[in-house]
Amino acid sequence: MVKERKSNIELLRIIMILMVTCHHYVVNSGIESLYTFDGKIGANMLFMQIFSSGGKIAINGFLLISGYFMCTSNTTLLKWLKLFFEIMFYNIVINSIFLIVGYTPLGTRTLLDGYFPLFDQLGAGKDSFISLFLFLLLVSPFINKLILTMSRREYRILLGVLLFFFTVISSFYMRKSVDGYWYFSNNWEGLGWFVTAYLMGGYIRLHLSKKWDTARTGLIMTVVSAILICTSIYVFDIIKIKEPTFFAATHWVFGCNKILAVLTAISLFILFKNLNIGHSRFINTVSSATFGVLLIHGNSDTMRHFLWVDVFQNTSWFNVSHIDIVLRAVCVVAIIYVCCVIIDLLRQKLIEAPLFRALGKIEFLTKPLYNKKENT
Repeated sequence: MVKERKSNIELLRIIMILMVTCHHYVVNSGIESLYTFDGKIGANMLFMQIFSSGGKIAINGFLLISGYFMCTSNTTLLKWLKLFFEIMFYNIVINSIFLIVGYTPLGTRTLLDGYFPLFDQLGAGKDSFISLFLFLLLVSPFINKLILTMSRREYRILLGVLLFFFTVISSFYMRKSVDGYWYFSNNWEGLGWFVTAYLMGGYIRLHLSKKWDTARTGLIMTVVSAILICTSIYVFDIIKIKEPTFFAATHWVFGCNKILAVLTAISLFILFKNLNIGHSRFINTVSSATFGVLLIHGNSDTMRHFLWVDVFQNTSWFNVSHIDIVLRAVCVVAIIYVCCVIIDLLRQKLIEAPLFRALGKIEFLTKPLYNKKENT
């Protein structure tokens, strides 16, 4: 008898992809260019800053989930191919549609780059969740060997060193450059950070003390983290009004490795991991489209321009009433999410399921990518 999959983590996936979509609503539409610091903090600006603050938190959450569930397993070529096929399917279909209908607002070259964003992003040294996640899957068996051979003390030391380098320095160390603006060290959101977040997920599974690993602890930490995020954004806005050269108000959440992005992701994961909501077929089905939602609405620069600039025209709604901007933002995100879920569920049923049923019969595709046997 197949054990039913609990829906607590699946519900978290849904919430996190909604957080990513809210983030994209702001950062991909040009709304940030409308922010002003002319002596007062506008309510609409503050709402947009908070509304968009969950994107990097969600990325960390996805990595924590991967590390937690994969640290004791080994990925297969079939699993890797399923993700790669999904990525390439949407790249080819979406960008072909744009090309056929003649939609090239950013230029034909930008549109053509959308066919192979994985290679373009890596070649250009850009940080892409999709490309980096595929590479993380390939190296995860080697990371797992490290995870399973370290003692708890060694694991803590390793995480301490990595978090000091990636999070503490990047969150708190700042300097004023020759142009008069304050800068922090780089975000370092490359493969190194992905491995660090993966390791955190593994630590939670193998070594986290039971007194911390409770829904109550997760809830308290989540509430505290949310308060800190809102407070930090407000305080940093005030500082920026008085000192225009100050860094962005969302600094502590707009980098995956920043202090509040890390703390909130861990808090949410611990909270939902310990929720007992049983099995929900609806939640699990909708959650299965999470990666598809990301691949569709965040497919390329062309898609981002199409959605946020041409279709929904987000910037034109920035100066409406406070209630209107909140309702509109929530409704737009909900519309995009529902449409993307429907599209991806259809793809799963009509294309992916029959294709990978056939591929699943090929023996070497279902074997672990790397042999667990020790070298002799």
